[in-house]
Formats: sequence, structure tokens, C-alpha cells
Amino acid sequence: MIKRLLFLGAFLFALSATSYSQWTKQGIFPPAPDTLKGNSGGHGVAVDPDGKVWIAPYRPIKTDSVLVPDSNKYFNARPVYVFTPDGKPASFSPIKLIQTAEKKNKVLEWSKTGMAVDNNGNILVNDFDELVRINYKTGEGMNWIGLTVSGGSSLCKPAVDSAGNIYVSYTLGGNPIVRLNPDFTVDQNVVDTLTDIGRTTDVTPNGNVILAHRFTAKTTYWYERANAFEGYTLRTTVLNGMSVESSNYNPVNRLLYVSAGSYNGKGTTFPNTQVGVWYGFDNKFEKPLDSLAWTFQTAKSTSEEPRGIAFTPDGKTAYVTAFGAGTYSIVQKLTATTLPTDVQKDAAAVTNYSLSQNYPNPFNPSTEIRFSIAKAGFVSLKVYDMLGKEVATLMNSDMPKGNYSVRVDGKNLTSGIYIYQLISNGVVLNRKMTLLK
Repeated sequence: MIKRLLFLGAFLFALSATSYSQWTKQGIFPPAPDTLKGNSGGHGVAVDPDGKVWIAPYRPIKTDSVLVPDSNKYFNARPVYVFTPDGKPASFSPIKLIQTAEKKNKVLEWSKTGMAVDNNGNILVNDFDELVRINYKTGEGMNWIGLTVSGGSSLCKPAVDSAGNIYVSYTLGGNPIVRLNPDFTVDQNVVDTLTDIGRTTDVTPNGNVILAHRFTAKTTYWYERANAFEGYTLRTTVLNGMSVESSNYNPVNRLLYVSAGSYNGKGTTFPNTQVGVWYGFDNKFEKPLDSLAWTFQTAKSTSEEPRGIAFTPDGKTAYVTAFGAGTYSIVQKLTATTLPTDVQKDAAAVTNYSLSQNYPNPFNPSTEIRFSIAKAGFVSLKVYDMLGKEVATLMNSDMPKGNYSVRVDGKNLTSGIYIYQLISNGVVLNRKMTLLK
């Protein structure tokens, strides 16, 4: 079982998929003085490609309002807060009002119920039953759509595939999973009706598997399609026994981290799991491969329910948030020095040379390249621009047979199309990738 994770030009680590990370609590975030502390309840956190941390409290931290242009009126607001990695407010934080082509003067006035990052790094925010997209670089509004359903329901944390399609489900049962096109127009209902109550949804990069986590049923519904031209059917259920209320993929090891439950009557019976902990699973969902925990401010508190998790682009810093009445700080920061992998293939089973399409693609600023080596030998993996000039050497050494993953950081490259080339034992493989800044 072999996988090598690297950053541009540097070997970082190699470890078994059964080992756990050593996540260390770094304290509350933002660090003292904590401007988000109070009776607010965290209900969404995201990290953009620059490492800025976006936090969406369910309730307002304090009474807040914003003057709406052309109306001469103040409206109550429940802002989105944005912080630099060192905990300082971003220049455009807090965000109370945005302008989009679909809706002028959109006040962020409702309870926030989840956040996600789209395929270009921009931030998706649930404003109860409205979804907005905010430019992660400027804090300006990009898109808005209202997704009200009969009877009223808030939205679950959205999911995004590598093509930029957005999958939105609803907290209350009896409602569909809606797929939006990258431009925020409605494509179709990909699942007509979900049962039970949930708060988060995930999708695989190719869009072929949708995971609908429904915590009242203590299960996750696995919907699958054969290809992009087929519909989705319910294949199975996984994570049975876990009351999953928050989830997110780690961008480096691609494990899906899910919360096991809370002390508010939503526990867990999944083997070897406990409430207040997020567990990392591969796509078999058989056993946890990693875990990190919320530090309770009050032991076994029923008002500290895990409602959000997000990772930095290098996968080694996690931000977690909890929901419930209280005076605790709503976001905690954890770091890890190593990460377990999600590759389950034994090296002995590798019989072919392969070079996969990088993911995500297009990318900004980082992407992952996976490849397989069928025989031990010298391996070269390099990146070239379209003029044939070498711009990066990712690997240039003797390697054993096995599966590998390389993380490419394009922050020092310009936008454009690049060729990455793998050479090993006389085999030459090439693919293209696109950097969009």
C-alpha cells in the first residue's frame, strides 16, 4: 500500500492508509480577542484558496444592520465574517450586503445554514433558503438564487463537482436534491425526494455519487449514476449509526470527514466512534482512517453540536465549528503534521503505468496529479508551458512500484495551459492542465 504526497519539488511524507494523523488543537479562531464569541452558534465554515477563513454564524453575534442603497432604510443583517490565516479581519469583512445580476441589494439577513467552496475557490453561503456566491478575492457578490419550497425549509451545506455543478438539498424531508449549473441556473432535480432531516450533502468530483447525510435516520444515502447521461438511483446506505450533521473532503488525502453526532440526543452507534469527533473515511466507508475532535467548553454539552468543518489547501489545518446557545467561542483550529492516505490498492496489484487527469482542473492555485508505476525505476514528472519550456520538476528520482499523488502549487505560475509529462522505464505519458487565476 503505497502513496507519496508531495508539494512542488519536495517530498513530504509517505504513510499507510491505516495510520491516524496527529491533530493538535491550536486554540480558538480567531485568537483572542475573539470577536465571534457569544450566543451565536456556528453553522458553516470554509477556507478559500488564499487560506482566508469564512465563518457564517447561525444567529447574529450582536444586533447588526446595514443601510440599503436607494431605500434610505436600515435592515437587520446576519453577516458573514472573513479572517486572514493569522486571525485578522479581511479588508471586506464583515459582509452584510451584496449585489448580483440576479438580485440587487441582497441583504444577508437570514440564518446561515452552511457554506462551501466552489470549483474556482469562491464561497457558497446558505442564507436560509437562498444561496449566494461571493468572490473570495474581493468579497463582492457574484450570484444569487432563491430555492424556496412548499412548507419552508433551510438549505443543507451544498456540494460541488469538478465541473462546477452545485448540488443543493434541504434540511427537512420530503424535498429534492437540486442540481444547479455553474452559472446558478437550475438544471434539474437529481433526486426527487429525500426523507428524514439533514444538514449536509457531498458529491464525488465526477458527479457520479451523491451522499445525502440524514442525521435523524442515523444514515447516509448513497445515490449513484452510471455516467453523465444516466439518472441517479439509491444504491445503498453507509455510515449507519452516525448522526452526521457536518462533513467535508480534505483536499489532499481526499478522505471525507464526517461528524459522528452530539450529546443533544443525536449520538452514534457506528463502531469505535464517539460524539464531538469528525472521522475521515475513504470511499468504502468501512472504518475510520483518521479523526479530529471538538474540544467541549462544557463537558458533554448539549449546546455544542458539530456543524461545520473546513480544511486549508494543504490539508493540514482544519477549522471546526459548533452550534448551540452558549457563550463559547464557536470556531476551533487544529493542525496536523502528517495525513493518512485514501489509497487502498496494494502495490503488488499495480500492473500498468498510468497518469490521471489532474483534479481539480481547471485549478487555482493548487491541484493533484495521480499516477501509477508498474515497475521500480527512475521516475521523472515535469511540467512544461505550451512553448515547451520546463516550469517545474515534481519528481526526479528512483521510485518503487506503486500508486502516487503529487500536489502542485501554481501560485507562482501565470494563467494558461500546461503539459505535465511522466517518464519511467521507457514509458512516456502526457496530459494537459489549465491554471485559471
